[in-house]
Amino acid sequence: MIKKIANWILDYFYFFKGCSLALYKPPKHYLGYILEDKPPIVLIPGLYLKWHFLKAIADPISLRGYPVHVVERLGYNTKAVGHSAKLLRDLIDKNNLYDAIIIAIAKGV
Repeated sequence: MIKKIANWILDYFYFFKGCSLALYKPPKHYLGYILEDKPPIVLIPGLYLKWHFLKAIADPISLRGYPVHVVERLGYNTKAVGHSAKLLRDLIDKNNLYDAIIIAIAKGV
């Protein structure tokens, strides 16, 4: 029971930490130092989350030379799936992302 409560507290701590980052743009290093042989990475947050919740994953990936893209227009990812898919497609087309790796997170229901 105590472990469950501790996990719940940590989960909400991470949630509020992510919320505090919501006003920031993606770091410049996400698309700065790119190695030619690295495929692009696209981040998709879960429902009611912004891209910031994937920052802990995105930073080390970016610093290893992978170009990291975020779908900022998703906002808190509350739009209909079809609309969200179109926003993702627009990002892929606009940036000519071929062979992209998509990293998505969901807390599940």
